[in-house]
Amino acid sequence: MRKLLRYSFALVLLLATAVSSRATHIVGGDLTYKYLGSNNYQIELYLYVDCINGAPSAIDQDKFAEIGVFNASNTMVQSLQLARTGPTRIDGKNYSCVIPPTTACVDLYVFKTTTTLLPSTGGYQLVFQRCCRNNTIENINAPQSTGSTYRTYIPDVMQYGFNSSAVFKGLPPNFLCTNEPLVFDHSATDPDGDRLVYELCNPLHGASTSDPLPIPVNNPPYTNVSWKWPYNVTNQMAGLPALSINSTTGELTVTPSVIGQFVVGVCVKEYRNNVLINTVLRDFQFNVVNCVFTITPRFTMPVAKCSNTINFTNTTTGGAVAYTWKFYDDTTFLDSSNSKDPSYTFPGPGKYRISLTAYNSNGCSREYSSWVHILPDLIPGLLPDSTVCYGTQIQLGAADPDFSINYLWTPSAGLDNPNASNPIATVTQNQKYTVKRSSISCFVEGEVELSIDPINADFIHEYLPPCDGLKVKFFNRSQHQTRQVWDFGDWTSARDTSTQDSSVWVYKDTGIVYVRLDVFNAHCKDSLIKPIRILFPDQFTAVIDTAICDKDAIRIGPLNDTSIMSFSWSSTRFMNDGALLYPTVTPDTSVSYTLTKVYATCTLKDSFVIRVNELPDFSVSRTGDEDICLGDSIMLLATGSPSYQYEWFPKAELSSPFSQNTWVKPTQTTLYEVRVVTPVGCTENDTITVPMYPQWTLDLPREYVICQGERFLPEIPIPDAIVRWTGWGTDIIYDSLSEEGYYVVTVTTKCQVLKDTIQVAHYVPQYCKLDFPNAFTPNGDGINDTYPFGGRYHEIFGIECDFMDYNLVIFNRWGEVVFRSVDPTQEWDGLYKNNNGNIDVFGYYLQYREFNWCTGALEVKVKWGNVSVLR
Repeated sequence: MRKLLRYSFALVLLLATAVSSRATHIVGGDLTYKYLGSNNYQIELYLYVDCINGAPSAIDQDKFAEIGVFNASNTMVQSLQLARTGPTRIDGKNYSCVIPPTTACVDLYVFKTTTTLLPSTGGYQLVFQRCCRNNTIENINAPQSTGSTYRTYIPDVMQYGFNSSAVFKGLPPNFLCTNEPLVFDHSATDPDGDRLVYELCNPLHGASTSDPLPIPVNNPPYTNVSWKWPYNVTNQMAGLPALSINSTTGELTVTPSVIGQFVVGVCVKEYRNNVLINTVLRDFQFNVVNCVFTITPRFTMPVAKCSNTINFTNTTTGGAVAYTWKFYDDTTFLDSSNSKDPSYTFPGPGKYRISLTAYNSNGCSREYSSWVHILPDLIPGLLPDSTVCYGTQIQLGAADPDFSINYLWTPSAGLDNPNASNPIATVTQNQKYTVKRSSISCFVEGEVELSIDPINADFIHEYLPPCDGLKVKFFNRSQHQTRQVWDFGDWTSARDTSTQDSSVWVYKDTGIVYVRLDVFNAHCKDSLIKPIRILFPDQFTAVIDTAICDKDAIRIGPLNDTSIMSFSWSSTRFMNDGALLYPTVTPDTSVSYTLTKVYATCTLKDSFVIRVNELPDFSVSRTGDEDICLGDSIMLLATGSPSYQYEWFPKAELSSPFSQNTWVKPTQTTLYEVRVVTPVGCTENDTITVPMYPQWTLDLPREYVICQGERFLPEIPIPDAIVRWTGWGTDIIYDSLSEEGYYVVTVTTKCQVLKDTIQVAHYVPQYCKLDFPNAFTPNGDGINDTYPFGGRYHEIFGIECDFMDYNLVIFNRWGEVVFRSVDPTQEWDGLYKNNNGNIDVFGYYLQYREFNWCTGALEVKVKWGNVSVLR
């Protein structure tokens, strides 16, 4: 039994050691070397450690670092143990005026050793591995089980000569601030003068949770970390602008946009005679936090119509005491200001960088910059006012190469894209378009007026004579044309055309012909094609088949009425007046009419067939039947044929305005209308109201004054609400209020829970509170010369307090009355019977009446006491 316990204890100790050894205290590192001569190298490993969250036991275990040395065939030739020095706290602030966060702390430990490496074909690879990373890292998958590999290369000495690796000049930033630009010198130095090239590169995975500190180090090759979408080697952290590094200077820039921890890989590559001989990888965890600054410079500009003069409003926070503005105007050296809210006149349209540097009393300064973009008054490429043909598609502007400029065309009707610089308008009516061209700082406006050329092709015809259906005269009834071309549709002739305004054509046979009229003017062309029936006498001169919708009206009559002596209709059903040659009919079912026309030499007939199409059969409803709450959605339902077309109005709050059913999220009680169209074009509308439950507010008086013993509850004028009164800071529920104190009301409606707080106070019946002094000094010095109010009655009580039935009596010690007054503004000056105001003690008695608000009656009040006259 003891042996079993001993083994159990050893297993627990082993597990605890394993967990500790893979603790996530290391946040980055880089590995370099220096050639010392005689095939000797100094190897240096920089490890960066989390000094807040890193377990001290895990940090203590890393007193030595194991470095693997591999030849060109990835075979280990040496295993080096490096001793540790440090730590050195990384406390550099890469932002001015920042208060360092308490949530980020990084220490640097340096591990060093020297070794001898004889020249070897293909050189050597130096490698250190450690697992694992913080599980809070945002940009890689499974960070808690992803380790690190830091490596560098010693090139083939026989091919490239001896080499010392490049060394990064600065320590990485220990924290980054959200929404603040970071400019960091991430360059390196190279003792051999090799050309250095910088790039963002993939950090390497290494070691494992089961073997977090491999001894010996695992052999190459090594895999990259697995990036979590949307991150990758070129997008290693969230930033706007994104993380980037200058390949020549090593300047690293980023404006982080998301709080968190991000693994970043930066490589410096050494080129000798344009051949890559080594790469040093720095793998580091960037801690992005919301920083607090002692001063934050900001400014705004009014977004108004563009002008060369712009007024700037300084919105700096943090107690700035001085400012420096720079307007970057290349036309002058006087483009700066020290005013708080300056105004500057720029030389003309263009883009100008504006910077504001703010200084506080501690000498700290920060800069903020933005842009001014002044636009020219005229919008480039704007179409001049134009006259166009109906249905013409025309481009209103030119393509703008500056994508920072915004456009808004109004109205949007007829435009393919109202936010484009060059929208295409389909012209179906006279229309004036207004365009607003906006930059970051101002806008200009322009107009384009499109007028439709009113050309309209139209013609009528008649038979010459009426009883000869082969000879037809055509009359041009077109508008705004300057010339016309007829095509009479006679297939037996190739010359059945005319350019006359009115023309006659004799057909050789009966049948239906299609006559075309084209009309033209300076801008437009319009065309009309009509079917004409060519008949012999005593035949129907026309059979007109027309479809209409139920409840529609249509006017019918002969195609021509020249020389008609008399006429009669076969039926007057649905007609407004059967005595008219062109009556209006409103049928509710399909119907036919025959018009008999009597000419001098013949009788002809026209036949009219009117087919009545049914209106759409549908109904409108909604989900639910109660008033809805603000923010709720319901569905509007149109129960009709799926072959119908549906359109809902107003469209602003609808999810699918052209669907049979649509979700709606109204902000107020709204009447919705649906337009339903059958496949043959018959239209019917219906409406439905969606009532919105009222949005109530509580606006109770802050204080209620009640009489002692009175019980009451303030009225809550919200119907169907559940009202609950509780004490301040307690859960005690009251059905009435009587005691002084603070009370909370909770009003629960169908859609809201409202709260308000009131104070209840008891009525104090004494409105004009009296506090007579026990002495006064009638010595003429202007202070307390009279009694009882020292001449300050109105100053003490105002003009509202009048002491109804006021009666003040002052008497001496023998009961003799020395002063009487029924007016509180009339006071005693201390004199009586020529006593010259000598020092003495007197009594007073005051009686008056006062209104008691609680009883609703006047009450008699009495006050008496003594007063001393002093000198």
